[in-house]
Amino acid sequence: MKRLVALLLVLGLLVTGSPSWSAQNKDDKKEEKKTEAKKEEKKAEPKLTPQQQEELKALSGTFAVILFEQNGKKSTPEELKKMQVTQKGQEWSFTLGDEVTQGKDIPYPDKNPKEIDSLYLNGTLRDKVVYGIYKIEGDTITYCFADAGNPRPKEFASKPDSGLTLMVLKRISKEDKQPEEKKEEKK
Repeated sequence: MKRLVALLLVLGLLVTGSPSWSAQNKDDKKEEKKTEAKKEEKKAEPKLTPQQQEELKALSGTFAVILFEQNGKKSTPEELKKMQVTQKGQEWSFTLGDEVTQGKDIPYPDKNPKEIDSLYLNGTLRDKVVYGIYKIEGDTITYCFADAGNPRPKEFASKPDSGLTLMVLKRISKEDKQPEEKKEEKK
């Protein structure tokens, strides 16, 4: 009887202590976590309404930054020349010289003022959402964003230590995008 119990104990230890069994179990758990993460990603992406999709079309294009004011401090004309915003549907990129920050927007055009949530996809704010307001006036779009973790702004203003960024964009026409030599030829 003692031998039988000892044999069963040894077999039990061999089965549970087997590296291949525990490795397989770990792989199954990893796979399960990946599947759950993918499900969460799909849940996180809300379906846009037709009104939101239409608004993204109005926000899309290539823009020069004509005003950039953070915590009440305005960027210089030299700094503004290095900035550009490109929006294609939900996806945007903000270029500052050689540095490109990317993100994804969800507009809420039915609010007053219109609201926008912007998720950063890279950089120091990666995976963070900033809350803002915006208005479209012809080829000009004005945004006011709160720093990450702060509530949505109520007005289009940026004061010292406010944690707000005010940005005014002007749509660049196709003609403006052409290299300087081609512009000169047209004259």
